[in-house]
Amino acid sequence: MTTVLVVEDEHPHLFRQALEFIGYEVLVALRGDVAVELARQHRPAAIIMDLRLPGLNGIQAIRAIREFDVAVPIFAVTAYTDSYRREAAINAGANLYQAKPVDFTILLNQLEQAIGATIDRTTTSSDG
Repeated sequence: MTTVLVVEDEHPHLFRQALEFIGYEVLVALRGDVAVELARQHRPAAIIMDLRLPGLNGIQAIRAIREFDVAVPIFAVTAYTDSYRREAAINAGANLYQAKPVDFTILLNQLEQAIGATIDRTTTSSDG
């Protein structure tokens, strides 16, 4: 089963319900520092990352994850939609940025495309 890490401190159940409904296994972190450790341990197929979090904020967590995983698709989501935060998230390593309230149809389509691309890359590479 494909695993998605949801990093959201206020409404993780909304993401979990939508993702589990279409067949993903979902890990949830309520803090940025916990998200980094879960990403390191479980190597999810994708990460949905809120930007305003306790512990490490989302930007810091994205940077920390990019130190050991440059390929995992990271989707930044936030209620704070100023251009500074968008640019900071992309510069930290987020692949996509979406404002809250999240349009789950768009997010799930983007997730499917990103995970499909990741799976295609891994199945065509050799393990040596």
